[in-house]
Amino acid sequence: MVIILIGTNSPNNTYWPTRPYVFQGGKHQGECLEILMFNNYAFLNWLLNKIESEYRFGREKNELHKHLEWLLKQGENRCVQLFCSSCNSQPAVFASIYGSGRYGYSISSNYLSCSDQNCLEDLRINADNCNVFIKLCFSNILWFSRKNDQKQFVDLLKETFNIPKRITRKSAFDFFIS
Repeated sequence: MVIILIGTNSPNNTYWPTRPYVFQGGKHQGECLEILMFNNYAFLNWLLNKIESEYRFGREKNELHKHLEWLLKQGENRCVQLFCSSCNSQPAVFASIYGSGRYGYSISSNYLSCSDQNCLEDLRINADNCNVFIKLCFSNILWFSRKNDQKQFVDLLKETFNIPKRITRKSAFDFFIS
């Protein structure tokens, strides 16, 4: 029997925060990383890449570096609360989106699918093969180039993960720590 620990303090994940990380200075002073996951994921991704590029092996990572690594990993393994639109028995894994990068996308929780090929095919047929399936995880916010499409996808994530539209530092932190 193989047990996979997700979101736990395992040997491969030695950092486990006890509170949200709040910027103490700079342009984002007073802002919380966990809320920025919803409001400005691109900035957090850029920041981690910048920190990683300047990181020297053997040096201790600072609190921001450790928290960012942990948080971006947590954004990839959240449990979806809504079910597949076709079978209604499996949790959704993909969202079917329709549109283009030039004119924008139509994004709705009405078109969710589990990973079963039959369910994916049902959604594909219903959209006349003009849709794209995108995994329900935070890193896919960056798949969209337009801010409005990114916001629509974040709203879809909030709905699929059962997160209120208005979130607090505590509720955002609790979502990622669970």
